Amino acid sequence: EDAGQRIHSDYALSKLLQTVAQHQTMDHTVEVAYVTAAGNISSDYEKEQALSAILQRPGLTQDVADAMLREATKLSSDYELAKLLKELIAAHPISENMTPVFFQAVSSIGSDHERHGVLRALLEKGAPSQDVLDRTLEAAQGMSSDYELASLLLEVAQKYPVDRALPASYVKAARSLSSDHEQGRVWTALLDRQEIAPGAVAAVLDAASGIQSNFELSSLLRDVLAHHPLDDATRPAFFRAAGSIESDFEMARVLTAALDVKPLARATVLDVIKASSSIESDHELGALLMHVTDVAPLDDEIRAQLRAAAD
Repeated sequence: EDAGQRIHSDYALSKLLQTVAQHQTMDHTVEVAYVTAAGNISSDYEKEQALSAILQRPGLTQDVADAMLREATKLSSDYELAKLLKELIAAHPISENMTPVFFQAVSSIGSDHERHGVLRALLEKGAPSQDVLDRTLEAAQGMSSDYELASLLLEVAQKYPVDRALPASYVKAARSLSSDHEQGRVWTALLDRQEIAPGAVAAVLDAASGIQSNFELSSLLRDVLAHHPLDDATRPAFFRAAGSIESDFEMARVLTAALDVKPLARATVLDVIKASSSIESDHELGALLMHVTDVAPLDDEIRAQLRAAAD
């Protein structure tokens, strides 16, 4: 600590500290003094080198790791800060007590690429806790790159428990994607998990209705049908989302796919006929209504609805 006050060269102080970390026995008091001395280094590069050196020592205590995180938040270089945080993740578990300070440091990273790299490293380090997943989603909301944000959400989608309600932070982050393609990828990643709860499927469908591209929305809805049969919990949200498709061709593709799911529920048939009213193309409408007669059991109500749609 005294050396940190007396040595004014960042390079010399960093090299001295690295030598101490590599070759000297250090008790807890010395480790704390080491981090304090590293705090006197102005250069982001030299400070990162000094703090990184102590990370390589076994048995780093909780309060020393906390002190390192506090020093890390003072780094102005996104690259050096991200590098140090990834080294900390590799060397030391991010405990519950460390989590708030750790994510404070992550949120100070301005580069989407570097922030994503840190969060990805954290997700890959074993099974993240619910709190870590939630904080990761909150940190993701500060990212402006569609590609980096979508890639991170895809990684979270593979880790997040799907037997519970979809977190509002995930929906908010996904909706912030301006690219319909990237948004479609994010929702599809969740929907492709077979164990996802019906309530979460409905939440995805409601959120996905904001996709502007007819093709991307149609692709997503057909993916839903391939993995999740429509039921009372998901059917209303499915047809609400389908209702925002403006292309007759894509609408007909989605409604035809809904009719081809087995077993075919009577409620689905009625909703398909109702949704067909938005199709203006005689060809697409005629083909769809003919398909209804081919695959659906016809009762008096369905026949009446078909005649009304044909008119």
